[in-house]
Order: sequence, then structure tokens, then C-alpha cells
Amino acid sequence: MIDMRISTKNWVILIVALLILLSLYSVIIRPNCGELVATVIDKGNQKDDNLNDGEENNSSGNGDQEFTHTVFIEEGTATWCENCPDASGILYDLYHSGNYNFYYVSMIEDMNSIAHSRLYDNYKIYGFPTVYIDGGYKVFVGGGDKKSAYESAIKEAQQRTVPKIRITTKAQYDNSTDEIVTEIFLENNESETYNGYLKVYLTEIISRWVNLYKSFDGSTKPYHFGFIDFIIEKEITLSSNSNTTFSDRKKLADFAVKDLVPEELMIFAVVFNSEPVVKYSNPSDGNEFNAYYADAANATKLVQGGNLPPTVGMNLPEAGKLHLFGKPILKTLFKRTILIGKTTIIATAEDDLGIEKVEFYIDGQLKFTDTQEPYEYSFNKVKLIKRLIRQHTLKIIAYDVDDKKAIAEIKVLTVLI
Repeated sequence: MIDMRISTKNWVILIVALLILLSLYSVIIRPNCGELVATVIDKGNQKDDNLNDGEENNSSGNGDQEFTHTVFIEEGTATWCENCPDASGILYDLYHSGNYNFYYVSMIEDMNSIAHSRLYDNYKIYGFPTVYIDGGYKVFVGGGDKKSAYESAIKEAQQRTVPKIRITTKAQYDNSTDEIVTEIFLENNESETYNGYLKVYLTEIISRWVNLYKSFDGSTKPYHFGFIDFIIEKEITLSSNSNTTFSDRKKLADFAVKDLVPEELMIFAVVFNSEPVVKYSNPSDGNEFNAYYADAANATKLVQGGNLPPTVGMNLPEAGKLHLFGKPILKTLFKRTILIGKTTIIATAEDDLGIEKVEFYIDGQLKFTDTQEPYEYSFNKVKLIKRLIRQHTLKIIAYDVDDKKAIAEIKVLTVLI
């Protein structure tokens, strides 16, 4: 009689073969996450993070002097989006260079319901990433655009003719009441009444949310200026040659995202024009939306100085790939991260004051603490494993010398041989 039983080794071979076939299949049929296209939609018509409180950036003096327009950008992004880190990396590099007069906010749709609403309800977003420059004056769709394309678009937006609206942002944290106190000064230097919308964005300078797909430079980094909530949203009317002030007090606990740290927050105030312009979030004239161009922008840190948390990334395993004995081989179906055999988790961590330690967790259990670069931990089995294939959560936590921390984690399927 023929023995039809299959050995464990052969089972593993069959599983590996199946995973490879699925990975090859995923190269042909990929989930929709903003294709690698270089598309700028234009139909129809930096600064360092250490800003002084209320530092002005949208004018160069009083009403009789020439105004310099500051561009405002909203980045439509998501942590699940494979191509989004390219757009995020370009925006941060341009901003951090100080050579371009703009601000930007990362609207992370899968982590924040208010950001989700802004992108889908106001911008009718088509795919990720999508970058909206000055409220839709320029629209970039997909992750294939080169840095030079962003540079040109920002320069063009900066040079467009805008009403002479001057905005100054001041904010402070009231420790006794746990409140953010915000004051927005607006000045209309035009000879006619200005109608528009004032939106004040609260953001984390180094976001708690990380996209673990690698950017164009091969790194994984957290988002910068990750949107938290709106402090102020209101229609405004400014009489000719007049000024006004809007103020607000909000408790930190009242915002949509909890556990906020005052010294890690930055506030952006933006004035949008009330006149709509028809634009499209889909390159083929689809997803029509009314664009309200941003006419003035200003920003300030909530707490000047202070220590920001470290940045942390996970170089290995690579998100959405099949790994064989620690080496990424192919992209997988449905962007699952699959590990076969012994695997090394490799973390990157940076901080201006220095990294104290990096902790490695599997399914919430601390497995290893590393205090020196390279930060890594190798494993080939998980305690109490009950099945050949199982899902696990890998997490790394980096601490700086002030005990501030940053977290990156990824869900993986393991096939342990």
C-alpha cells in the first residue's frame, strides 16, 4: 500500500511555492493605492520647524509694501499606501531645506476621521497619495512625481496673484487649565471686502503614525505635521483696509486624538478664498470638486523650544513583501508581510539628543533591548507557537535620553521552519 502522507518538510515546500506564486500574481494585479504615475492636474483656471511664536510669512511689511505669498499644502496620505512615502519624503525634504516658502500638513485618512472627511468630502480624493497645493490650485496624484515637479508647482503657486491678506498666528499652552490658547490676527489690505474661510490646523510635528513602506531613499520614517484636529473653522468677512482677531481656547482632552504633548504640537492658520474653482482629483476629469484657493498661511509651535520625540522606522521586515530567511524577495498579494525562516528585525532611530534604547516586542511581549546601533533583533521561533502559519505583531519602541518615545509596528504572517 502506498503511503500518501506528506512530511512536514514537504508541506513547507508546498506552502513556500504557493506563497511565491501568490507574490508573483500580486505583481500583475496590485491593490489601488495611487499608481506610480507623474500627474499634475491643472485644468482651467523652508522653513525650519523652529519658528518664532507668530512669525509672519505671508507678507513683507504693511499694506503699502509687496506681499509674499506663502503656499499651503495638504497631503492626502494613508499608512497602508505603498507609494505614499515618496510624496511625504519629497515634501519634508523641500520644507526642511528652507528654500521654498510653504507649509504642509499630512492628512492621514486611515488614522484620523476628520482628515478622512476633509479628503473625501471636500476634495473628492481619487487615490493615494494626492497632494493639494493651495487648496487645489495644483493637484498631484500618485507617488511617481519627481522632486523637481513639486519644486516647480510650489514656485508657480507662490507667484500667483492673491489678495493682500495678512495673517499672524499666536498660541500658548495654559498648564493650569490644560488648554491651548490660540489667537489669529487677520488684516485685509485690499480696497474691497474679502470673504473667505479660516481653518486652523493642529498637528504633531513628528507624527505618532508611521507608514512602514520605504520611500525613494530606502528609509521608513514617521509623518511630519500629522493632522490632529481643527482648532477653528469659520467663514470670515473682512472689510476693506481693516483687521480683526479671532481667539479660541480648547482643552487638550477635547481634541479627536488623545495623549497630546504640548511641546510636540504645531499650529497652522490658513485663509481660503470663498470663490470656488472647478478642479479634479482624478487625472481623467473625474472626481470633480470645488477648490477654494489658499490665500494666506502662517504657523507657530505651541511651545517654543522643547524636546521632540525620536523618529523610528523599521528597515526589516519590509512591509508588503515575502521574506525568505530575512531577505525580502517579492511583493505579496493584498500587501501581506510574510516571513519564512529566521528573521532579523532591523530598526532605525534618530534623535537630536541621542537614543537611549530601542525595545523589540512580539505580540506585546518585550523580547530584547538594544542600546547601540545597529538596532536589531533576530528570532526563528515564537514562544508557544501552535500553528505552522500564524499572524504576529512586531513592534519597536525607541526612547531618547529624556524618555520620550516613538513607536513603529507591523503585522506579519510567519512560516517558521
